[in-house]
Amino acid sequence: MREPVADVVFDVASAGPERAVDARTLLPFAHPVAVKVVRLPSNSRGQQDAFFAALISSPVMASALDVTLAGLYPGRTGTPLVSWLSKSPFFGRVRNLNLSYNWFGDPEACDLAQSPRLARVERLSLAHNRIGNAGALALVRSPHLRNVAHIDLSGNRIGGDGLAALAARFGGGLVA
Repeated sequence: MREPVADVVFDVASAGPERAVDARTLLPFAHPVAVKVVRLPSNSRGQQDAFFAALISSPVMASALDVTLAGLYPGRTGTPLVSWLSKSPFFGRVRNLNLSYNWFGDPEACDLAQSPRLARVERLSLAHNRIGNAGALALVRSPHLRNVAHIDLSGNRIGGDGLAALAARFGGGLVA
């Protein structure tokens, strides 16, 4: 008996824009899967972005309930990851979302908090980014993150006011 696929890993390090069309045609699985996208160091960063943008909007992502997009935004300027997530029609089912190590700051946290596509997320990791009080307060006030019971914001730049608001909103589900 064969076990169904449970975990899917995409390494976008060597994927160029010519593979973007291939990514868009990946069909969903018949059952939920965990999807992890990794980007190894490469000199073709812009080329990777085209593939990555296509992958995020690919039908295969409709199968994803657990998504890890960590370490994909390693510079001060780079991929508009939150924008891509907000536009993807397939992120409405995601329950666990890991966006750690992506250099997110307050603007990205605020954009993320405004995304209705994340309304079903129950576990959210934004660990080791650059989020401060403004981003933390946006997450606290977000009507779209009402199902989040566990949030990891460790390794960020959140001060006392932001931490107090997060603790009041997420209680024991907060890791800071």
